[in-house]
Amino acid sequence: MFHPVKRTFLLFAVTCLVATCAFAAPERCTRGGPEVQRDLGNGYSLVIGRPADQSKRNLCRAALVGPGGKVFFEVTESEAGLLPITGQDVNGDDQPDVVLETRPATGGYGYYILSLADPPGLLRSFSVSVPLIFEDRDGDGKVEIWGRENAFDSIEGFSTADSPHPLVIFRLKGSRLYYVSPAFWHEYEADIAQARGQIPKGDLSDMLMSEMPNTKPAAPDQQDPKAEKYLHIRALVLQITLDYLYGGRGAQAWDTILDMWPENDRKRIRQVILKGRTEGVLAEINRQPGPPAA
Repeated sequence: MFHPVKRTFLLFAVTCLVATCAFAAPERCTRGGPEVQRDLGNGYSLVIGRPADQSKRNLCRAALVGPGGKVFFEVTESEAGLLPITGQDVNGDDQPDVVLETRPATGGYGYYILSLADPPGLLRSFSVSVPLIFEDRDGDGKVEIWGRENAFDSIEGFSTADSPHPLVIFRLKGSRLYYVSPAFWHEYEADIAQARGQIPKGDLSDMLMSEMPNTKPAAPDQQDPKAEKYLHIRALVLQITLDYLYGGRGAQAWDTILDMWPENDRKRIRQVILKGRTEGVLAEINRQPGPPAA
């Protein structure tokens, strides 16, 4: 039977699947092969394949090559692939762009957005721990860059399926990335409504009462049969809180903790939330990029 609480996890899994499918498209290279070339028009092409340096024969080099064979950008990693969004305007300048996704040997995902405008070359690069999707998510003609936050996976002892993976959405304007998740509030709102619908009021009240500061704790050898139920409720409450926070409703996020989290643990969980958010995708994507791998 389908369990409603799995929705966020399923969306997270679908994000990974979509990214994997995109990366597994024909225009990619893994451990030195195959050779790929995409004609980009006006004398430009994107070439992906084994580097000339034989010591790197198990790696993949991706290069933006212009008229006369001039190289405007190149990067070498364990894997490199051309995303389907390539050829569309990603950064809002009415010029086609190229999006490369790489898989460094150290793990994670690298993204390189290349412009074919004058002068051609790198617009923006960033490294993240989760796959990202480049698409016009709301059909307004602007490309969004989105994924699922992984900073809260398995937090508080939750399973990966129960852990919250809030949506994070960006847009690229020029060479600057902007966080635009609040513009998609309706998606967070729907997720919140679903999570609230899964929390029986009686069970929530029981959980809050059982952890009041003056409540006598159970003896060490007595396992509370309701512990699993309470853990499930906590996961849903945290999901609601993070949906509010990532959706741009910070005040409502903290009101949720005040109303739905045990009184003696509110300060700690707030710090956990803030720490996770500052160390997650938002921090990764805003980190100053280093030079591309040679």
